[in-house]
Amino acid sequence: MMLKETLTSDLISAGGCFISALNEENAGVTMGVWKRPDNPDSTNVWRLLLAMPMVEIIGPLKCYEKAVSTFNGHSFSFFPLGWFDIAIESPKSSTLAPFEEAAKAWREAQLKPDYSSDEADGFFFRDSFVYMPK
Repeated sequence: MMLKETLTSDLISAGGCFISALNEENAGVTMGVWKRPDNPDSTNVWRLLLAMPMVEIIGPLKCYEKAVSTFNGHSFSFFPLGWFDIAIESPKSSTLAPFEEAAKAWREAQLKPDYSSDEADGFFFRDSFVYMPK
């Protein structure tokens, strides 16, 4: 297992590619966030949290199945992203609440995306990167 202590442009690009591939498969990812765990005792591994409203309709297991299928079909395209770097959340989760608020403010201010990579539309918020899929 590779520990990703630094959020790199390669990880940001890979996450953007994965979100795009998921949405091409009608997964309905509304937001993605590269975030470190809140627990100070945990390792500083970055996690890609995916907000999928379908979690509320079909349940998390079916959402994970869709994500695994998409990942396995294109995994070479998503390097250095690994399957264990990914978590799927309801957009209503408390983990994503501050990012939802930041995204709302970002949309209301009609800010342009921070093009940190060619693949990712989004912005930095605190020490995380927030994807805003089109």
